Amino acid sequence: MVTDFIPSACNTTDNSDLCYSSISPYAHVIKQSPAALALIGITVAHPVLRRVASDVSALSPKANGSYAGALSVCVETLGTALDDVGGGLYWMHSPKTECTDGFEDEPEGSVKKEVVDRVT
Repeated sequence: MVTDFIPSACNTTDNSDLCYSSISPYAHVIKQSPAALALIGITVAHPVLRRVASDVSALSPKANGSYAGALSVCVETLGTALDDVGGGLYWMHSPKTECTDGFEDEPEGSVKKEVVDRVT
């Protein structure tokens, strides 16, 4: 029952393959409904986002110096996104952008790699 609707919607995301594999099992519910697509997207994303936020928060003891500031922004952004998802509002791109941009000018290191790997 997957029509062009779901692939078209997923092609606008940063990770269209992940979007498609996560959302297409619900094609029979989504049909051609943008509202159903949004609801399913939030429902699927919430537990993943909760896990990523927890994993990134757990890195705080490893972060020092400028990493601590970048990690703090990332943790705050993930927390806000998690709150927004719970309320049904979420700009899916924000946590990824805020977290990866915060580490852009930082030297390579284990904390940077773990954060970027978890949010992308």
